[in-house]
Amino acid sequence: MPEIECRVDPAQFRQLLADLKAFDKSLATATRKRLRGAAEPAIKDMRRRLTSGNYKRNTGMTKALARGIRTKISTSVRSPGVSIVATGRYLPAEKQAMVKAFNKASFRHPTFGNREAWVAQAGRPYFGAVLDWRKRQMQTAMGDALRDAAATIRAGEAA
Repeated sequence: MPEIECRVDPAQFRQLLADLKAFDKSLATATRKRLRGAAEPAIKDMRRRLTSGNYKRNTGMTKALARGIRTKISTSVRSPGVSIVATGRYLPAEKQAMVKAFNKASFRHPTFGNREAWVAQAGRPYFGAVLDWRKRQMQTAMGDALRDAAATIRAGEAA
């Protein structure tokens, strides 16, 4: 599954989100919303990249791929953090491999399911270079959201 990550210290991230939830659930919700919002411009760029092109030939697969791009906030011990992920959630089971295939410059597939006849097709890479110029903006916005939340907790404890 393609993804781009903005890494912070995992233990501190988990602890901050737990502290936020214990301190004020509405503050925790607002912080999570800000974290997702920081990634939204990049997600819109990826969706735009996927759905651009010849609509007469578009069978709806690129729209389904675009719908499957989302922000994931995890506080698990193994992989805490904020990620942008693409899933095949809105694709039929037999088409879910297209999440990775479409992210390549080109890929091969059987013609109308005929495994004797394969064709090469151009992909539309929607991760990587598409997000490179958004990365710093996302990191800054996410850092600001976490710093503001931590400052709110500190101010509340001091009061």
